Amino acid sequence: MPSTHPPSSSRTPSATPSTTSLTSSAASATTPQKGQGVEAESGGRLVQQLANMAKARCVCDSRTTVSDSDLYLARRLAQDSLTRNTLNIVRHLYNHRTP
Repeated sequence: MPSTHPPSSSRTPSATPSTTSLTSSAASATTPQKGQGVEAESGGRLVQQLANMAKARCVCDSRTTVSDSDLYLARRLAQDSLTRNTLNIVRHLYNHRTP
């Protein structure tokens, strides 16, 4: 029975100039250039997202008030997003704070 597919060489997509330029511009948009600093995102946006998550969990459970378990989950999400070294630094600073 003859094959219904064209020869494999014609099925292989080739890189076109437009595809190549899109790929290189996407890479340059996310990769800092030599001599350029990377601006860190402010913590306010992360705090707002964690608060929204706690509120959403509350709504999903048909509650009108955020509970301690919602806040615990938000704290765990924040901790899980940190590297181990950064988390250890944050814990050390928290445990050795002065009143």
